Amino acid sequence: MNQQVETNSYYILIKLMAKIILVFSSIIIFLSFLSVSLAYLYYTKQHKKDPQIILKNLSKVSESNKLQISLPHAWLPLLGYISVQFSLNKSRLLPRIVLKKNINHQFFNWGRGVKSEFELPLQEIKSYQIQEVWIYFHDMFSFFRLARKIPFQYNYKNLPKDTSIDQFEAKPKQAQEDEIRIEQLKRLDGELLQYKKFEDSDDVRRIVWKVFAKNKELIVRIPETMNPFASEIFFYASFFNATNPSHYMSYQAVMLSYYKQMVFSVFKNIQEVREAVQFASDQTNFVSSNIDSVRNHITTCEWQQENTIDVYYNKSKGSIICLHSLSNLEDVSKMLDKIDSETQVVLVCFGKLFQQNYVLSSLRRIFFHLPKDELSELKSKWLYQPLRLYMQKNEKELLSLLQKHVVNLNVMQ
Repeated sequence: MNQQVETNSYYILIKLMAKIILVFSSIIIFLSFLSVSLAYLYYTKQHKKDPQIILKNLSKVSESNKLQISLPHAWLPLLGYISVQFSLNKSRLLPRIVLKKNINHQFFNWGRGVKSEFELPLQEIKSYQIQEVWIYFHDMFSFFRLARKIPFQYNYKNLPKDTSIDQFEAKPKQAQEDEIRIEQLKRLDGELLQYKKFEDSDDVRRIVWKVFAKNKELIVRIPETMNPFASEIFFYASFFNATNPSHYMSYQAVMLSYYKQMVFSVFKNIQEVREAVQFASDQTNFVSSNIDSVRNHITTCEWQQENTIDVYYNKSKGSIICLHSLSNLEDVSKMLDKIDSETQVVLVCFGKLFQQNYVLSSLRRIFFHLPKDELSELKSKWLYQPLRLYMQKNEKELLSLLQKHVVNLNVMQ
């Protein structure tokens, strides 16, 4: 009898505790839902009055892509949080960013706004367009989530970072203004290149007698002159792609970003020694020596198939020219006829970008659960890509051609 009473007591106690837990849980869930709903409605109301989303760039060019987002009129749900998700170029959703920090650093902000710092997971060096923002209001248990899509325009440039490379030495060929003299004079067009009619003050030794014998007209060669004011370095970087940029787009994007990084690194390296370095673009009429302007321009450059290197390169100005593994061999051969022994040629090779130990990487994928990485995926498939065979062949032929004709050749891998 006593045992039965004791059993009933335990049963009643457990039942009472279960009811208390059920009631308490129901209240918490109800409060969570109510808190999320109120926060969502409050933000919706405030957003109609002032649709303000503040995105601030905190990153330095030598660091990662660090940004800060602020929602000045948002109210954090009770013990919950707010997250945002950006849409890039209408095709890619970035991972969600959690906003838990109040703008005024107080526990009870009551609609005074939330903010958070985050890093954009961007690999390609280019300009990105943020066109939409998804704002999510979560409760503490993530049972409820209310979402709101907001149109948002923000242009973000993933700029080339500051990287150290070996020192480059480039000699100037021409100046825009004759102000700074140099030790070694530079030849200007003249001898055997330009002619004029004979005048009384001309040296008879410069008469072209072959032309006189044929046309009975006195023609003289214009004497070559030596320019003592060649103080500026003109920097050329070819983005001409001999392959179709729309094929193997993922691989071509990685190569383009690497090339941009190397081009900017070489330009910055030379400018640290000589300030008068002019970057001449092959895609627009852009010519500048300002480091920030050049960095921004390189970021927006794309592969192109119109302006070939032999047409783009100016032999009277160019002190340094950058090429890459996908440059057209025939166009490069024509360009080499124009350069002199002082011209610096930089060849950026892509051959090692996707190299890996295929046996070891296969074993890792079998025995380990590795996080998904876009570059790792590209490397695993590189062995079977037709682009690999073409690039290896073209790279080898370019290197052989440049080694035969260029005195100052730098190969970057």
